[in-house]
Amino acid sequence: GGYSGQEIGQQLYPWVLLGVKKNGVILSASLFRGAFSINIINNFRLRFREDIRKSEDILFYAKFLTLIEKVSLSTVTPYNYNIRPGSLTTTYRMPSMLGIEKGLSILSDFLQYAQECPGIDKKEVDNYFKGRYIGLVINFVIGLTDSRSGLSTPQINSQLNELYAVEELSRKLKDIGAFDGLPMKKKIEGIMVKHRFGLVFYGRLFHFTKKLRNKIIHRC
Repeated sequence: GGYSGQEIGQQLYPWVLLGVKKNGVILSASLFRGAFSINIINNFRLRFREDIRKSEDILFYAKFLTLIEKVSLSTVTPYNYNIRPGSLTTTYRMPSMLGIEKGLSILSDFLQYAQECPGIDKKEVDNYFKGRYIGLVINFVIGLTDSRSGLSTPQINSQLNELYAVEELSRKLKDIGAFDGLPMKKKIEGIMVKHRFGLVFYGRLFHFTKKLRNKIIHRC
C-alpha cells in the first residue's frame, strides 16, 4: 500500500507526525522506519539541525513529507530498537531555559513544515501544537519536581517565574483558546498551564503516582 498527492497530508502526515491513531496504532517518526530518496535530500539540501540533541529526526520527517509525491509502505521489519538504561532518552537531565528555547525553536520549525504540507487538516495541526506547547511547560514542571533535581518549592517557583517570562512561550500560551479536540487530561493540563495554577502540586503528584505504580508492578 501507499499514499500519493494530498493523501500524504490528509492521512500519512497526521499518522506519522501528529499523533493520530490509525487502526489503533500510532506510527512514530523514527528514521529507522523509512528509506529516503537521496535525490530529494540533495536537491532540497535537507540536513539535521546540529544545535539540538533530540527531535532532529522529527524535523527531518516533517519537512521531507512536504516535498514528496508518493510514499510506499512495507511490513518488513529490518531493524530492532533497543532501549537501554543510561541512554540519552532514559537519563534524567535538569530542565533548563536553554532547553525551553531549543524546544520552542523546534516547535516553530515543525509548525511551519506542517502548515506547508498539501492536504493537511488545519484543525488537526492546531490541536496537535496546542498539546505540544502545553506539554513543553508540563515536562519542565515534572523535571523540576523530580526528587533528583534537589530543588525546594521556592526554587521551583523561581524557575517557573523565569519560564513564564519567556516572551515567545507567553505569547503562544495566550493564543491558546478553547481546548476542543484535546484529550481530557491535556485539557486539564492546558487550563493549569495557561492560568499557571497548581503546577508544582501537579508535578509532585505525578512523581508520587509513578512511584506508587512502580511499587505495585514490582510486587506483582
